[in-house]
Amino acid sequence: SDDSGYSVVVDTTAPEVSGITFSSSNGSSDPDHPSSHLAMEGDTVTLSITTSERAEDVEVVINDTSYSASDDGDGTSWTVEHTVSSGEDVESVEFEVTSFSDPSGNALVSSETHTSDDSGYSVVVDTTAPEVSDITFTSSNPSSDPDYPSSYLSMEDDTVTLSFTTDERVDGVEVTINGSSYSAMDMGSGISWEAQHTVSSGENEDADAVEFEITSFSDPSGNELISPETHTSDDALKSVRVDTTAPEVSTVTFASSNTSSDPDYSDALLAKADDTVTLSFTTDERVDGVEVTINGSSYS
Repeated sequence: SDDSGYSVVVDTTAPEVSGITFSSSNGSSDPDHPSSHLAMEGDTVTLSITTSERAEDVEVVINDTSYSASDDGDGTSWTVEHTVSSGEDVESVEFEVTSFSDPSGNALVSSETHTSDDSGYSVVVDTTAPEVSDITFTSSNPSSDPDYPSSYLSMEDDTVTLSFTTDERVDGVEVTINGSSYSAMDMGSGISWEAQHTVSSGENEDADAVEFEITSFSDPSGNELISPETHTSDDALKSVRVDTTAPEVSTVTFASSNTSSDPDYSDALLAKADDTVTLSFTTDERVDGVEVTINGSSYS
């Protein structure tokens, strides 16, 4: 040391990054990305680094945005926060430590880009709302109606099923079928979903087709379905018709091959052996499997 008590410290070694940690203000997780923090629009992604010695002027880039890091107190611990903006989607955020120097002026030898931290964690940014990709309707009723060739049929106690897929893993899937609300069942990997509805008496008599509404769901990062979707036909253009009302006979007519008449029975048709008696009737809707009995004899 000199007369003023000063000594000379010689440092010719470049400072280094000794520790790096990523974190996100988003506390959600995704089983498809178990080693990733998640982030959506408005979330804060944080880079924390330590240096091998006191450093200064620490500059970093997070997802292409440049920052000057904040000294956490001793010149060796540094933090940078990045707020995620719309459209910033990326599978693994790039954290680049571009430059810093020690008190002697030795600089970081070269910039360092990291997509995972010392714990092996990365950060996935997803700012895109999930969507419905495929929709299918079915009914437990196997019957068909030639008047409605593109419709499944259902009556009281039949089961109507809505099946759909999403373009990414989602959860919290809520649907409404014919006015009844359900939490859909995950049929695999968080992208295949199903809800079943049991038809009740008097249901949907005035509607041509059942309404299937997908009301809400969200992806692991928290992005939500933009708006509810109501469908009356599926991707195959099939709809579901509900009919819980019994068909009725609306008009009835009798006829006889015998053209004779009897003034004592002016309101009656006559028939004798080998004559043909005919029953004609109409129903208030299409029917089949019609069985009748005429004078004790059964006919289809």
